[in-house]
Amino acid sequence: MNIEFGDYSVKKVKSFQGREGYGYNADLYQGTKKVASILDEGCGGEAWVYWDDIEEEKVDITRTNYKGEKHTYKGTPEEKILREHIETIPLQESEYCKDGYRVDLTCFLSALVGNYEEQRQLKRWCKKKTVLHLKTQKPGEYTTLSVPYDPEMKSTLEQQFDIAEIVNERFL
Repeated sequence: MNIEFGDYSVKKVKSFQGREGYGYNADLYQGTKKVASILDEGCGGEAWVYWDDIEEEKVDITRTNYKGEKHTYKGTPEEKILREHIETIPLQESEYCKDGYRVDLTCFLSALVGNYEEQRQLKRWCKKKTVLHLKTQKPGEYTTLSVPYDPEMKSTLEQQFDIAEIVNERFL
């Protein structure tokens, strides 16, 4: 997936096993401002979003469904900002949907949490290992070496591997 998150991020992510897969709860931020709490129960349904500005005056929000049809409803100002951002994300392609699919709110939030979890795992690995992303690897695939990274190793690694990125350098 190639989703542009803009200035959205998650914090306080807690993952757990649900009835039909993994679920999570987290706080959603736009920049430095917490805008919502989110919960995916891991039961195969949509994520629940509890907007912090629920008491604000409701605004019209227009979203596009999976068929490309527009639908307008009332929501919070922060929801509108996020929905407008999601509407700018290009169609995503997968091995199951070659014609492309629209990213919806749940998909966006799941990708955001997945990215958070991936970064946390990479950071953990980088403490004791050298982590490489090779040019021949797909996004999300990494090679780990059981030695701590030292910037002095860089030229040796570049001679031995076709490196797209030395992941450890993200966290220096």
